[in-house]
Amino acid sequence: MRHVATILLTPFFSSSLLASDAYVLRFNLPGAPLDICTQVIWADQLVFHNGGPLAEVVRLVGTSYPLPPSFAPRQFTLAPGQTVSLAGAVGADWEPPAPFIGVAHLDLPQDVAVLSRQLVQVLHGREGCPLLSPTYVSGQGAVPQPVYAKLTERGSPQIHPGADLPGIDARTNVTVYNGGEEPAAVSIELRQSCDDVLVETRKLIVAPNSVASAYGLRSAPFTCDGTAPDPQPVLYVRVISDQPSLSWVSTLANDVALPRVNITATP
Repeated sequence: MRHVATILLTPFFSSSLLASDAYVLRFNLPGAPLDICTQVIWADQLVFHNGGPLAEVVRLVGTSYPLPPSFAPRQFTLAPGQTVSLAGAVGADWEPPAPFIGVAHLDLPQDVAVLSRQLVQVLHGREGCPLLSPTYVSGQGAVPQPVYAKLTERGSPQIHPGADLPGIDARTNVTVYNGGEEPAAVSIELRQSCDDVLVETRKLIVAPNSVASAYGLRSAPFTCDGTAPDPQPVLYVRVISDQPSLSWVSTLANDVALPRVNITATP
């Protein structure tokens, strides 16, 4: 089996005196079947570390998706020096049943860091498999995702450089979160760096406190005329929304048994 090629991103570290906002993309979605018995599963994972000398409390401020009922506060405590995944801290209390995709807004103490990453998994023994074997999930790779400390102001461009897999036929997916109070009109552009020529564009309307995605922006051969100063051009994504927003971009290889992934972050 093929494994995931990754580009590492810097995990988010809170830097305020008391606490800091953190916006993370959460999801658990079925992917393409590999054969009659196996299927790709896309899921996120959050990992927290308390680097301080005191116990700290992580709080869930809100989500763009409905949560299961709970009578307990949406928070958990990290001991000094403790590292734990969200599932290890709260189980499934902070997410709905699969499939889902959305944004969670967290309140992080100063000394707590969080890593968000995309897991590439394979479900074995999926529904319809004729083999009498146990159902289980195997991991195939993990790619860190950006965690944002604040919303991007309306009208400000969000730039995701490196939205390609050099030399590989690939597609780019863009997910946009509308953190405003009105529906957002969103423009998505895929451009090449050598001369900023537009490769493909998409438009989205995103409801308040919701996400929407544009799938399958296709990489194309570069049309640079050879006079551009960059000898190794790349593709980049430009997102503009008329509401406060955030965006996540992933690029996946086409025509492979298991996906190879590149995730970009805004500088």
